[in-house]
Amino acid sequence: MNLFSSHPSAHTPHRIINSLSLSAALLLATLAPCAGAEPGAAVPDFTFIQATDVHAPMAQSRATLSRIPGLGEIDLPLFGIKVPKPSFAIVTGDMNEFGGGNGGWAEYLSYWKGCTFPVYHGLGNHDNTWHANLKALRDLGLGACYSFDKSDCHFVSLMTATLQDPRPSVAEEAILWLEKDLAKVGPQTPVFVYFHHPLPGSEFASRYDYDRLLDVLHRYNTVLLLAGHSHGHVHNKVEGIDQTTGGSTFGPDPGFAVISVKDGVLREAYWRAAQPAPDLKLLEKTIPAKSSYPDIEITSPRLPRICG
Repeated sequence: MNLFSSHPSAHTPHRIINSLSLSAALLLATLAPCAGAEPGAAVPDFTFIQATDVHAPMAQSRATLSRIPGLGEIDLPLFGIKVPKPSFAIVTGDMNEFGGGNGGWAEYLSYWKGCTFPVYHGLGNHDNTWHANLKALRDLGLGACYSFDKSDCHFVSLMTATLQDPRPSVAEEAILWLEKDLAKVGPQTPVFVYFHHPLPGSEFASRYDYDRLLDVLHRYNTVLLLAGHSHGHVHNKVEGIDQTTGGSTFGPDPGFAVISVKDGVLREAYWRAAQPAPDLKLLEKTIPAKSSYPDIEITSPRLPRICG
């Protein structure tokens, strides 16, 4: 697990664009195929859960999450298959309603009591705006941004929730950390990235805030972005990369998402708490063998150095 840690550089070969105008280079980048075009990744079967927008203390969220620790093999009737029991869970933010103060963090953690597999938590705007949960996350051995490996795949948690500010951002230090973290991965390893605020979004200061994130992710076999915040359960494409949002554990449609890889095929469904099995299909696709997005370096003209 990497908590803003450094790794040796292991960059793959670049496609060099020399003596082209900036507009021509951008046109080539626009026409290039996006990550996820080539099928064939060989990864073992596994299943994990995405829960999001818990907003503890919330009795309905406690009841929804109480179903997760005891899950075994899961029937996915939407796809006509059964998948292995979950091996871990991720939480994509808003764990607490007003941050973790006054016992709120302990209340949230109690919702996972009895869970025998790891739970990886990420921060949302409700976690950071009032009493920030960042220290509590670090006390668990996690952090603002971190990564881990499971089932021959690489998982990355990014903090889009700004400290003491409800507006989202992708901080420059997060981008620099991500570049170092993914440098060891290479173009074949499937990468899953999760954060609180879905892309794109009008809450971000500008497209540049998240475009530079996408520029990094396009260099790798980025299979899926997982987000929360909207309390919706939807699938969309962000510059060629699949993204899903995982609903909410309370409200009119409480539930959580089940994400499974079986025989090289990624499937995701939303499991509404009132239903005996996942009942809303979000995504089904073959995991590509590698990123097919070109790694582009513009050597001429060079952008001027602003500082440093």
